[in-house]
Amino acid sequence: MQTTLREILANRYAKCIDVSKRIRWDIDRDVIRGRTFDFGKKFLPDGLSRVDQLACLSGKERRLMSQIQGRTYANIFRLVERYIVAKVLEVSRGHCLGDQIALEALVRFSDEELKHQELFRRLEKMIAEGMPAGYAFRPDPDEKPRPCSANPLGRCSR
Repeated sequence: MQTTLREILANRYAKCIDVSKRIRWDIDRDVIRGRTFDFGKKFLPDGLSRVDQLACLSGKERRLMSQIQGRTYANIFRLVERYIVAKVLEVSRGHCLGDQIALEALVRFSDEELKHQELFRRLEKMIAEGMPAGYAFRPDPDEKPRPCSANPLGRCSR
């Protein structure tokens, strides 16, 4: 007996729901766990940050550069998570009055992605508390895009 694509997808969505129900994580309990950032250390390994290859920087400057990069990673991931949620919500519209298993799986996936946004928002705030002033990440991942008549999509990237 041949399995149809619809059955395969239904099984995948059902598995996503099952896993989502079994594995629930909490930002404070499972990730942050009362810890803080140690500003006496780099936030990223040299292999990722490549600050060890910047001979023009002192050790202290390399550490700060690694911390800036870590903060930027948190902001970039937070921004990307917004787009993931937007896309999943767009895909889920096709299931609103149809496949409720697919809809539930997509809603649960969105919930996890929203949690990731909050995690990166919190990490960025924790890092900001110990860093010098002057850092700005644009666009702000929490800022609503402004309408722009010059842009055919109706949004400004400024």
